[in-house]
Amino acid sequence: MGGLNPKFKDFADKHPDATVLGMSWALYWRFGLLVLAIEAVFFGLLFIAGATFGDFGDHHRKDMHRTYGESMGMPIGGKLNIDEVCNSALAYMTFPDASSTEVFLSDCKAGGHPEVVERYKADMNLGDGAAI
Repeated sequence: MGGLNPKFKDFADKHPDATVLGMSWALYWRFGLLVLAIEAVFFGLLFIAGATFGDFGDHHRKDMHRTYGESMGMPIGGKLNIDEVCNSALAYMTFPDASSTEVFLSDCKAGGHPEVVERYKADMNLGDGAAI
């Protein structure tokens, strides 16, 4: 019994007949390592399968809208928060200066940009039921 730990070798040399519940103590060590290896492979495959076939789609975002409602920009009653809708449009738009941004926001909040509302509804998968 070579191994990395010289105390195990010494123990094996001094007590070659040592047993645990009738089995060689070395067999218990080997069995334990085998169990650990099998568990590592099993949980590794489980992780890979979960990452590959797991459903990490947009349903989590939809559930958050249903749960948190108004704090996410959509009140529970089904009406959209126009401030949230118009402010979210700033994430994908560019303006030459701050005054242009303010003009866009005021026009959007007044209803001058219905395409922003439609894009928000499409991005959030809200359908036609949500209104301002």
